[in-house]
Amino acid sequence: MKKIFILMIIAGICIPLLSADYIDFINEGVILLKQGKITESIRFFEKARGSQPSSPYPYYYLGEAYYAIGKKKEALDNYTRAIEIDNTNPDFYYSLAHLYISEGNYEEAIKSLDEVIKIAPSSITGKSAKKLKEDIQASQENREMVQKWSRMEEERKKQEEEKSAKTQTGPQGMFPPEFAGLTQEGAAKEEKIPVEQLIKRIKFGTEKIRHQSASILPGYEQADLIKVMADMITIIKESKEIPVRKNVLLALGKTESPEAIDTVLNIIQDKNELFDIKITALDSIARLRRDDIAAVLRNTLKTLVDKRENERAEAQKNIKDITAKVESIESQKIALNMQINQEEQKRMELQQKIGVSEMFGGMPGEPAGMLPPGVMQGMQPAGQTPLTLQEIQKIRTEIRKIEDSLTKKRSDLANLDKQLIELQQQKGKYEALLWQREQKRTDISISSASTPPATSTPVTTQYGPPGMEPGILPPGMPPGVMMPGGAPTFEVYRYEETSEDKNEIIFALKVIRALGNMRDRQGLSIIKKGWDEYGVENEKIYYFLTLARLGDFNGIPALVERIGMDYPQTDLAGEIELRKGIIEVLGEYIAQKPDPKLQGLIEFLSEEGIYPEIKGAAASVLASLTKAPGK
Repeated sequence: MKKIFILMIIAGICIPLLSADYIDFINEGVILLKQGKITESIRFFEKARGSQPSSPYPYYYLGEAYYAIGKKKEALDNYTRAIEIDNTNPDFYYSLAHLYISEGNYEEAIKSLDEVIKIAPSSITGKSAKKLKEDIQASQENREMVQKWSRMEEERKKQEEEKSAKTQTGPQGMFPPEFAGLTQEGAAKEEKIPVEQLIKRIKFGTEKIRHQSASILPGYEQADLIKVMADMITIIKESKEIPVRKNVLLALGKTESPEAIDTVLNIIQDKNELFDIKITALDSIARLRRDDIAAVLRNTLKTLVDKRENERAEAQKNIKDITAKVESIESQKIALNMQINQEEQKRMELQQKIGVSEMFGGMPGEPAGMLPPGVMQGMQPAGQTPLTLQEIQKIRTEIRKIEDSLTKKRSDLANLDKQLIELQQQKGKYEALLWQREQKRTDISISSASTPPATSTPVTTQYGPPGMEPGILPPGMPPGVMMPGGAPTFEVYRYEETSEDKNEIIFALKVIRALGNMRDRQGLSIIKKGWDEYGVENEKIYYFLTLARLGDFNGIPALVERIGMDYPQTDLAGEIELRKGIIEVLGEYIAQKPDPKLQGLIEFLSEEGIYPEIKGAAASVLASLTKAPGK
């Protein structure tokens, strides 16, 4: 009896302590979850589970955390365990319904929503569940109609293909063996090519077969792709064909294996790799939320920004050095022109001296005083003695020396003009590069994956008389001189942009988006620097969303304004995803700074959002605002 009494006393002391720890673990985990620090939040929820394994809330919040990082199987297991412990909480079923919706399992989603409606029909969660169910059912009806139309369209195309097959096949009505399963679309649909066979085609097939096979590969299931993961890594490293590498990269990222992620991250960090390939590498793992991926992306963005800053500093230094060289050459030109003028003046004087002597003193070899026929006596200048033959020859030798000197100086002057033109071209390109970097681009968008490659802009544009080829000046004529007709001609030097330059910008912007999606608060400062370097007007709304995901809500007015705009005719799916993200961060903002007007907007969207995804996102935000750990 005494032992039992002591155990009861100990239990009375310890159980409240355990309960206090449990609540602290839950609260700390929820705070970290809202801040986007998923991995850290999971550790606290696991501590709470260890503290009170019979409580449903650690399992529920573990499900929320795993769902946030895309680990749906773990999320499903924890949601299910929470419901097993407590099957009367509508939030558990509501979160489970969203998980099923994300997997396209609408039948199970509706079952979970029915449970929410049965448990709490009058609550906010119950009303949200009812509306979400109605939206799913309406969407299913539309989907069935579209599928029916698609089947009819496929049948029509199939009939047309069968009619034209005879003209495309050989005498036996069969395609060449290497096209089996590829050129016959119907056959491909009926019998799926084994992934191992597809890899062989990518390795050893003809160019067309390699490209077609690679384009099919990303559509395979994760389990199939894991079987050929080593082959895919080899193809990515050895292939020289960009389309093949890009498609295989997308398939490799789908495996989510450590080896695959390491390969992708190495490509992202490779300074010699094409940005076109880096963009695809990033797309292949962008859905994953892992600390090691976030760290690599953060460092990659910093490297890009540092490179740009170094390029700017180098351009400024080169401009300064070139300006000093130009000033030195201009000084040399002034000195040369002065020497040329002096020598030309001296030559003229010597030529005049010889001319007078020959006119009035007779030609060399004639008697002194003999004048040429038709010249009257007495015209010789008074007091001037005619030059002797030796004196004339001496002067002529001196004139030839002066002319040789003038020829050399004019050649030196032409070389200086040529150097000036080259330096001005270099300086113009550096100045154009700096100007280009200071402009906010309006011609780049990453909303569509099919952004066409950029084309190079002209290097020079000439203004001057018509008929002259652009960028061509007469020999020895520097920019800015007057051409015949009085029209000045000069060249405007531009930075020659390539498709890789634009791909670099697209890659940097995608890294910024990815860090926002990963809730990488450590990257906030480098993200702001990255935007200063690479920001484009078309991406500003995504930049504001990224900042909001990292706790900087300065762009909230712009995000709210976007919610009120009409939906675009193109890229509707991308716009819906954008607005779902905006609704999510508005919920986080309201949780920190309650705003009745914004909460009213969320409530309106949960009731009358145009698309089910928007209604669902708004309903989730409302439900999260009413949740509490001890509920």
